[in-house]
Amino acid sequence: MNHLTARSTLMMSLILSSFMPFTLVPAASADTAPPAAPDAPAPTTDTMPTPAAAAMPAVPATITVAPPTRIVTLSDALSAALSDPDVATRWRVSHDQAAQDVALARAAREPQFSSTLRVRTRNTSNLVDVAPDQTGFVGEKSRVSLTAAMPLYDGGRTTDAIHAADAGLRATDQSVRAARIHVISATESAYYSLLRAQKIVDLDASIVGAAQQHLEGAQSRFDVGSVTKGDVYSAQSAVASAVADQERHKAELVSARVRLARLMGQDATGFVPAAVDPPASAEVTDDSASLLNKALAYNPELARLQAEQTRARAELSGVRAQRSPRVSVQVSAGYANRQSFSSVGDVSGYYDLLLFDITMPLFQRQSQRAQERNREDQVELARLSLDDARDDLRAEVLVRLTDYQDSAASVAAAQSAVQSAAEAQRLASERYAVGKGAQIEVLDAMTRLAEVQNRLVDAQIRHADATTRLHDITGTGLLP
Repeated sequence: MNHLTARSTLMMSLILSSFMPFTLVPAASADTAPPAAPDAPAPTTDTMPTPAAAAMPAVPATITVAPPTRIVTLSDALSAALSDPDVATRWRVSHDQAAQDVALARAAREPQFSSTLRVRTRNTSNLVDVAPDQTGFVGEKSRVSLTAAMPLYDGGRTTDAIHAADAGLRATDQSVRAARIHVISATESAYYSLLRAQKIVDLDASIVGAAQQHLEGAQSRFDVGSVTKGDVYSAQSAVASAVADQERHKAELVSARVRLARLMGQDATGFVPAAVDPPASAEVTDDSASLLNKALAYNPELARLQAEQTRARAELSGVRAQRSPRVSVQVSAGYANRQSFSSVGDVSGYYDLLLFDITMPLFQRQSQRAQERNREDQVELARLSLDDARDDLRAEVLVRLTDYQDSAASVAAAQSAVQSAAEAQRLASERYAVGKGAQIEVLDAMTRLAEVQNRLVDAQIRHADATTRLHDITGTGLLP
């Protein structure tokens, strides 16, 4: 029976030693017996490690965070993101195309000049014609002329086309503004994500250090028999958990760096940015009505939709103007070499011509009506889109204002919680050190302090981000 008991004890020791990163000192009591004398032979499976060995984390660090190559401010990040050559070229081309449409529409009002050089290579004796001065001739051998055509009246079609093109240019410019704001918002979000990741990793270092210090203290107290082996196991587990959280947060830091580097147009393999706290934004003191008025006046999406509505109305007016006649005048002057009709020889000299051209559509009513209905639908859709955008903007302003107010309250609550948790951990550690408290109290206090510290970092970053986003939507922030 004693043999079986000894064998069972040995097997349990082997099983425990295979799972734990250290072994325990054999004791006369199951929980609190002092360790063996220094000159006693140490068993192979029940030797307590030194405090330095036990302080090593159970989960080794595997992610190496490279040192930053550049300290980046929020303004630096925004400037780099907006100056990306590919993005800037795309915006410039969009504006230039719309500007060309305006130039083409305006050119329809200007006189159109053309020149003509005509030479006949075959016999023209069988071609009978009359010159502008009523002189008869058989045929024209050659002609050099200059012609000018000028529109006089078109029912307002050219004016409507210019208005539509101008509205299209405004809509394009507002689309570019909206794209710039999208880039800036994405860059701000990436910047604050990097700032949060940096703060969390820095905080993890202190949390891991505190957990390791507690492990050393627990092991030292176990060495003198004042705590149980379960306390050492719990302390070792706390170190492993803290190190695991640290590695996860390091991975988030690396990802945040890569994201910001890409938005700044930099090679993420050689560019390692580090964010710094931006200057505190001005506190928002306006009420929701004032913020909404600012947002309505600033929002580029509303301006774009208003321009689209103007263009749709101009195009509808242009379609209706197609019912009107078009009147133009054409003036032509030049030199012609002609063969005389009444006598042998050539009659050459200067000539001029003035023509009035009147064009009136007659049988296009069905087509005309279909085009009008199409443009009327576009006008109505533009109106509905504009109304929806206004409603969405009102809701977004209220959401951002609520987020700003809530984040400010969260910062104040988190700061108070950190102070309370730090004091609670200090008291629990002091009680445990003098043998009046349980280790679970210390571990709970450490966990609680780590949680509220992370919560404070999140609240501070969220409040900074919420403040920036609220200023952005009203046009009072960093947006150009």
